[in-house]
Amino acid sequence: MESFYWELQAGGQSCAQDAWILVCSCVRCYFKELRKVRAPVQTASNLDDDSDKAGSYLWAMTQAHRVSAEFIQHRWREHPSIAGVINYHLFRFMVPLSAHKKLQDEMVALTKIVAAT
Repeated sequence: MESFYWELQAGGQSCAQDAWILVCSCVRCYFKELRKVRAPVQTASNLDDDSDKAGSYLWAMTQAHRVSAEFIQHRWREHPSIAGVINYHLFRFMVPLSAHKKLQDEMVALTKIVAAT
């Protein structure tokens, strides 16, 4: 995380606050993926059979390790769930202001058309 933050700062791609927001958004994506595999285990503590409980916990732990391995394999930033966050950041901060303004104006015009219908 810290090296990614310093990379953003060194490249002058964003201010300190925006750089930390991007890093935190990427970390959030990682934890979202972990929550997906953890969700089925939330009810495991209510199971009567201890072997079923243990099996549920082990399955979730194995899946969490798989998710972590996928992030590592994709070198973290190239993972599909994080790539979108980074692309949005790049578009937000790297697109010339005139192009951004033009897209914003088009969006306002489309919103007015939709509201009128």
